[in-house]
Amino acid sequence: EYDTKFGIKELPSPIVEGSKLGNSVIMVSIHNEQETPIGILAIQSYQTNAFTEENKDDYINTLRTLAESIAMAIRMVESYEHVRYLKGEISHRMKNHIAALAVTIDQQIDDISPPNKFVEDALREVYSRVNAASLLHYQLDQQGIDKENLNLHEYLSELVTYLFKNALGYKEDQIEVDIRL
Repeated sequence: EYDTKFGIKELPSPIVEGSKLGNSVIMVSIHNEQETPIGILAIQSYQTNAFTEENKDDYINTLRTLAESIAMAIRMVESYEHVRYLKGEISHRMKNHIAALAVTIDQQIDDISPPNKFVEDALREVYSRVNAASLLHYQLDQQGIDKENLNLHEYLSELVTYLFKNALGYKEDQIEVDIRL
């Protein structure tokens, strides 16, 4: 007998008798969100007639509850995997957008005509800020895009070094960073 609403299959009736091993089995299907069966949860007893008319509903309800919990856990794992995939896609696109923005600003600096020190300095400032954002994105990406796990000391050291080197023109051997948090 097969109940399509709850996906219950009882072999061959609620009480299984006459099998070679004398087993009694009740099975409940596990469904995904589209109500497509994705598995079966079963309870089996090696005693013949273990599931009687009086107790079978309790077993069936328990199995249904467990099947729903398992289906929910499977959906949660699938959702988690999908979120991880999306985070990777977002990170990749963010990296590309930041790089494109930096290239565009750099080209604007090169294309200033007639030369204008004020505009060039302003664009270099913006360029430095975009690169600082790129460095932060890189740090977050390398550390799992999780701000709670950001190594702030490492990030600040790299940021200060980058800014002194690129924005202020210092050479790396002229920069010593000592950050105490």
